[in-house]
Amino acid sequence: MRETWVDYAKGIGIILVVFGHANRGLYSSGIYISPEIYHYLGKVRIS
Repeated sequence: MRETWVDYAKGIGIILVVFGHANRGLYSSGIYISPEIYHYLGKVRIS
């Protein structure tokens, strides 16, 4: 029997990775978002 919390944790992890990659792509292409958000997401991704 599968543990549902593992599936939820994987889903949240995938969403955070996709969001982080999209954020980094936007920032590197010159489409700037708030620097506070960019650096906050960098901290979340690393920790």
